[in-house]
Parts: sequence; structure tokens; C-alpha cells
Amino acid sequence: MDREPCDPNSEERVSATTAISEYVRGLVGGAFRAAVRALFTAPAAMSPTVTTAPGGRAQA
Repeated sequence: MDREPCDPNSEERVSATTAISEYVRGLVGGAFRAAVRALFTAPAAMSPTVTTAPGGRAQA
């Protein structure tokens, strides 16, 4: 398996690396935004209810 060395400064490589980086940033950013949105818009039924027990202790 012989491969020619890749010039790290070639226009084609720089372009491909930039495109891949932007794609991955978009995926990660989109997933993060979706997770935050889901976290803050979760129905109350999915959130644990915390009440105060006698003596001031929290209980789920």
C-alpha cells in the first residue's frame, strides 16, 4: 500500500479540510442546540418533582 505524500499546503487539501471542519462543527453545534432546547422545554412530567419533607429535607 504505497501512497504519495500529501502536501499539507495544497489548495485541494486545505479546501477539503475546511469543508470537513465546517460540516463537523455544524453537526456538533446542531446537536448541542437540540440538546439544550430539549432540556429546557421538557414537559414537567419528565422532570423529577422535589418536595420538602418534614425537617426541611428535600425528597424526590
